[in-house]
Amino acid sequence: MGMAEIQTGFFTHDIQLRRIDELGDPLKAIGEAVDFSLFRPLLDQLFGVRGTGPGRPPWDRLLMFKVLVLQLVRGLSDEKLEFELIDSASAQRFVGLSPHDAVPDSRTVWLFRDKLSKSRLPGTEGEEGIDGVSALFELFRRELAAKGLLCREGRTVDAMIVEVPRQRNPQEENKQIKEGEVPAAWKQQPRKLAQKDIDARWMVKRGRNHFGYKNSIVGGNSDCFIHGYVVSAANAHDSKIVPECFYEPAGEESANHGDSAYCNKTIAGRLKEAGIRNRIHQQRLAGKELSEEQKQSNREKSKIRARIEHRFGRMKTCLKGLSLRCIGLVRSRATIGMLNLVYNLMEYTRVSRMAAA
Repeated sequence: MGMAEIQTGFFTHDIQLRRIDELGDPLKAIGEAVDFSLFRPLLDQLFGVRGTGPGRPPWDRLLMFKVLVLQLVRGLSDEKLEFELIDSASAQRFVGLSPHDAVPDSRTVWLFRDKLSKSRLPGTEGEEGIDGVSALFELFRRELAAKGLLCREGRTVDAMIVEVPRQRNPQEENKQIKEGEVPAAWKQQPRKLAQKDIDARWMVKRGRNHFGYKNSIVGGNSDCFIHGYVVSAANAHDSKIVPECFYEPAGEESANHGDSAYCNKTIAGRLKEAGIRNRIHQQRLAGKELSEEQKQSNREKSKIRARIEHRFGRMKTCLKGLSLRCIGLVRSRATIGMLNLVYNLMEYTRVSRMAAA
């Protein structure tokens, strides 16, 4: 390739990016609003010391983290993500690559995500450390709190089902899985076992069967961020998987909301201890209807509680976050946690742009 051709290539790429900017590039907006260097020290802590032996040096961890963000923003499989990194000038700029750089292949992306999903921070004496994605989420949550963007007027808790590929197992094997056992025949077939999700569970919601996990989140009543989350099997009862931040005092006259699934004495007692007003919907008891006063009270509470549904709606439309392709609780927890983190990154970008306008 001659010098003139190289210069033409760079010039064409520059024209391409300017045209993309004129049309409005969401990735550029995220890159300008979010200081991604915030995550580098924690990523280095999670992945440990880099190897110095012979062979190709490992990919930059922050670049790979941004690749995972890109994947969720655009809803891509690992294979399509590799193609996007080769083909898209916008994607290259976001992660920090030039048109002539090598790009991480789909296998490299999978391995990085898998290692991240299994990473943990060391805990204090007698306590287990949190997983790597939860640590990254918490790091950015503290950044939002430091900027005064997390409301203190109260919070709402809710959950959404995140589906995974359905398992077609014989009845006897399903019975063993529900009892926490791995079918003996699977233990002799490691490849088959690797394709079986023994952590996901079935549940029925509004007459429809769902198989997968549950993403329980807490959001502020007057902001659009996610303050905390817990990932569990889909059949776990909502009232048993409330994120701890729901019980943190949020300021004077704070009131916490939730639908009737969270109406129980344990949650009510913890909110009272924290000095938080309980605005959880009242539950209809078996064989007994709610009074008109109770129904009206629930309708008033719904005006605030329903706001958390907007977060799930944006995850569904913008991040395609209601189904997964990974297997097992560890990987699903990491992917769902990244989904929650990327949602906050995008919401922060939106808020920053509105403030600058």
